[in-house]
Amino acid sequence: MTDQRPLHDYGRSRAVLIGTWDYTHLTSVAAARHSLNRMYRLLTGPRCGWPEDRVAVLPNEPGPGDLSDRLLDLFEDTTDVALFYYVGHGQIDDEDQLCLGLIGSRTEPHRRATTSLPFTAVRRAMGYSRAATKVVMLDCCFSGLATHRDHALAGSPEEVLERASRTGAYTMTASSADATAWYEADAHAAQPQTYFTKYLADLVDAGVPGQPAGLKLHPLFSQLHDNLARDHRPIPQERSVDAARDFVFAHNAAPPEKIVDPAEELAAVGRKLAEAEARERALQAEVLERIRELQELREQTRLDRAGPEAEQLRTAERRLLGAAAQQGAAHAARQQAAGDLLRGAAERSASAIAGIDIIEHRLPNGLRVLLSEDHNTPVAAVNVWYDAGSRHDPKGRTGLAHLFCMLMFQGSAQVMDNGHFELVQQAGGSLNGTTSFERANYFQTVPAHQLELVLWLEADRMGSLLAAVDDSVLERARDVVRNERRQRYDNVPYGDAFERLVELVYPQGHPYRHTPIGSNADRDAVTLEEARAFFRTYYTPDNTVLSVVGDIDPEQTLAWVEKYFGSIPANHHRPVPRSGALPEDTMAGEQRRHLVEDVPNRALMAAYRMPHDGTRLCDAADLALTVLGGGESSRLHNRLVRRDRLAVSAGFGLLRLVGAPSMAWLDVKAVGDATAGEVEAIDAAVNEELARFAAEGPLPDELERAQAQLEREWLDRLGTVAGRADEFCRYAVLFGDAQLARSALGNLLDITAEEVRDVAAHFLHRENRAVLTYEPLAGGWYQSAGRAEA
Repeated sequence: MTDQRPLHDYGRSRAVLIGTWDYTHLTSVAAARHSLNRMYRLLTGPRCGWPEDRVAVLPNEPGPGDLSDRLLDLFEDTTDVALFYYVGHGQIDDEDQLCLGLIGSRTEPHRRATTSLPFTAVRRAMGYSRAATKVVMLDCCFSGLATHRDHALAGSPEEVLERASRTGAYTMTASSADATAWYEADAHAAQPQTYFTKYLADLVDAGVPGQPAGLKLHPLFSQLHDNLARDHRPIPQERSVDAARDFVFAHNAAPPEKIVDPAEELAAVGRKLAEAEARERALQAEVLERIRELQELREQTRLDRAGPEAEQLRTAERRLLGAAAQQGAAHAARQQAAGDLLRGAAERSASAIAGIDIIEHRLPNGLRVLLSEDHNTPVAAVNVWYDAGSRHDPKGRTGLAHLFCMLMFQGSAQVMDNGHFELVQQAGGSLNGTTSFERANYFQTVPAHQLELVLWLEADRMGSLLAAVDDSVLERARDVVRNERRQRYDNVPYGDAFERLVELVYPQGHPYRHTPIGSNADRDAVTLEEARAFFRTYYTPDNTVLSVVGDIDPEQTLAWVEKYFGSIPANHHRPVPRSGALPEDTMAGEQRRHLVEDVPNRALMAAYRMPHDGTRLCDAADLALTVLGGGESSRLHNRLVRRDRLAVSAGFGLLRLVGAPSMAWLDVKAVGDATAGEVEAIDAAVNEELARFAAEGPLPDELERAQAQLEREWLDRLGTVAGRADEFCRYAVLFGDAQLARSALGNLLDITAEEVRDVAAHFLHRENRAVLTYEPLAGGWYQSAGRAEA
């Protein structure tokens, strides 16, 4: 086996594995012991590559004792990956809290929490960890409770663009909140294991065909889900916050599936056709040559036409002529077949890019409905977009739109408390909601036969949410957002960077000048009546797009939509939101801030005003930023990380906005021992590379790579029913036409190198940027612990 590069910085990571198989009051489970060992071997083996000294194994803990404190200690010094795994009995106590079994765990509901490891202790240890990525895997009964909003590692996610320096939190469980987890019976296996861990480890060992070399959590979970469902085992659950679903868990043992490029397929067919034609011409020429030889032989010998030799020659001549005709017919047939194949390849290519069928309807109350059939898998995706993002926050009430994203999961007239999550997950589905600057969206993917349930749930909260919202519910939602802000913004390195850049790029009073999460002071000032007024204003059918994509019957689906949504009244008196347009498309000059904070490394971050989304200029800007900072082959990574060795990471991102200038942001983390002078050198190198790019533009191979990268990302989004449902809503809400999704890729691939150069020259210069430089705090946690690392 060839050496593989480590997937993560394991020196700054920690995995904690807890397994209990002997119990005083519960049934002993030998399978838990073997599963604990299997998970340890999996993590420390070549697929995952964790060093043994970074994986702590706690087998058969007698009782809670100081276990919670030990977890805090184990994860305290973790800044890259924190992973927690448990296998054993799971119980729910008298307060509906998940309890992880230990040797002395009791069965009485009121004594379960005091004799077990409460999941709240795991959540607390993870919450105080400074790890960029936090992963929890629970192999026990009722473990799906850990994926519910009030138990999960973090609340509802916002746009990942707002947290460029963090990855997020991910939870994977063996069962739903009200289901048991299963294990192999001793009689059927020499070393019985729990099914969840066994299937997970077997899958990692075998790999997932068609996935990249780095196997990410969500594709791994999807295949695990399918394998367990196929064998009628308990259905696992997952919950992902931010981009944690894309965390690379293991090296993929399976070869990646070869993706056929339609253009290559057409070229290959053309080559085969040319070869066939050449073969046919050669055969035909050979046959005719032999005929001529026979004719010459007949003339030379002047045979008697009635003699036997003459008859033999005539017979041979007829056979050869017949063979020539057959060769000609075969040639024509193969030519026709090759032409058909060429036309079919062209049609498949066009269908993949622009042939998506979108059926549109509008109900009398204004609800726009988008339906698209895909019968490849028996699932359906439901996506609801409300034109209600943080740009709609009233003055002095920043964060109200995001607060409402929390309230949408707190119950409605017919579905109390956490019932929305519970009903969808019990039906075998997944769900979540997010808020961005320009919209709020709520999405579910379920087995196709559960589609009606999801439509009813969405209609119930659109039509009757306020029946369940009182002061206590509002305060509970505020608590969730406060905790979210602490975990994602206030208590993590560089957590305030995006907020600070937004404040510098957009002027005072601008509706995009605050991030969706808003400020604690503004959020705490929101009254119950203000929250209700926001809902009545924006959460109405005439301000909403509903998309349903998957294994559906459009006629039946529309009938359900009309049945459940049709009676919800519209609001025809909605105020026009504040405009985000600016008189100048670039800033008036550079703005800089130097920050001394508790961070591990010096850093340079910058933001640039960019063109509005939906324009050719924005597509050109996206390509420019991809060439300059879109991955390890980009110019800035090659210059700052590989050549100059001044940084450990360098990259560009683009926040696409429709109602205001978009924003590009640069994120460069310096090497651990970098000086202030070296940060200045990083800044100078960045400006030098941008100036060179503005003057020369991209090289042909750079533009081709950037277009291929963005094309792959786009096709990945359209490759799932959930991704399609989301994109259809996006184009319908932000641009007024869902059909634009079909031409978006073609528009991007049509951009020229000159357009990319021109947009870079106009926008990517130091007079159109805001800059943050970070300096580690002397005596801060990172410095005092000697961890001034990237």
